[in-house]
Amino acid sequence: SVLLRPKACAVEDDLRNYVRSIVNAHPKRNLRAAMLSIWVSLCKRPSEQGRIDGPRLWPALVTMGFPHLPKAKRTRSQVFHALNSLRDLRNRVFHHEAVWDRKLDRRHAEIIETIGWLNRDLAAALEAHSPLPTTIDKGVAGFRAQAEAIIK
Repeated sequence: SVLLRPKACAVEDDLRNYVRSIVNAHPKRNLRAAMLSIWVSLCKRPSEQGRIDGPRLWPALVTMGFPHLPKAKRTRSQVFHALNSLRDLRNRVFHHEAVWDRKLDRRHAEIIETIGWLNRDLAAALEAHSPLPTTIDKGVAGFRAQAEAIIK
């Protein structure tokens, strides 16, 4: 494994905990959350090259994990902040917290860019078909009647 023993054990523990959670009503959602958390964890500071207390993944494996990441952004810190921001927004949405004050148009662009680091075609397709920009442009008035019909 490219992971040192403590990190490998932590990843194994995360995966083991996911397997236990399969009895939950939404196992696919749990897997997605766990996988994002694992990626965020692998991008934390102990994974940097040259540190003796971590697996030394950065920058050695960055092109394998993120094949389309621009050279200017190939730092562990930039990738960590992008993924952690994505994880934070995902958690807020799934815990039904208000996100309208989170500059969603900018966050949407950041998410599309981050997906593009992995798969450019997928990022382009998501950008072309995402309803979020139109929803933001319409504002609350654009979907109030629909929301009220659902609530009644």
